[in-house]
Amino acid sequence: TALHDGASRRGIDALLRSGRLMQPVRGILVKAGTPDDVASRAAAVCRILPDGAAVCRGTAAWLLGVDARPLGGHRATPPLECAVPKGRTPIRRPDVSCYATDLTAADVTEVAGVACIAPSRTAIDLARWSTPVIGLGAVDAMARSGLVVPAELLEMVERWRGDRFVARARRLIELCDPRAE
Repeated sequence: TALHDGASRRGIDALLRSGRLMQPVRGILVKAGTPDDVASRAAAVCRILPDGAAVCRGTAAWLLGVDARPLGGHRATPPLECAVPKGRTPIRRPDVSCYATDLTAADVTEVAGVACIAPSRTAIDLARWSTPVIGLGAVDAMARSGLVVPAELLEMVERWRGDRFVARARRLIELCDPRAE
């Protein structure tokens, strides 16, 4: 936007060096003082995502209040993960994982002003793509907080019947216990 509005690359570099701008995600500049947290980084990356795309998996879980980082990952900021609709080109940034997947309008919601994969889809994606321990923990936490209902997840997961890791997701959802702590 700054380049489009007439700012020079040299001027932008000077603002970065002086600390008046910062770069939470490569290629995205924000005003200095913007919190460097998952929500701010997710909002920044959404500025460069194609239409219909959203943050997903662990990033979506974090924005929904669930920590789905792998064991030992508590020392690091959760990585940014995004999903773009099939047929769109995933973005490539060193600090962002981006996946092309079958997104529908019902799969995307807004959380704190950020395009985010809906809780039910997030739970299924985590059950599919995370390790079983992390996937089950995330689904349990989401069920405990009332974000998802396991019986509804079991119906929804059939949308991907025959796809990779769906059997594992189904098994983990069957093991889900909203009373787990």
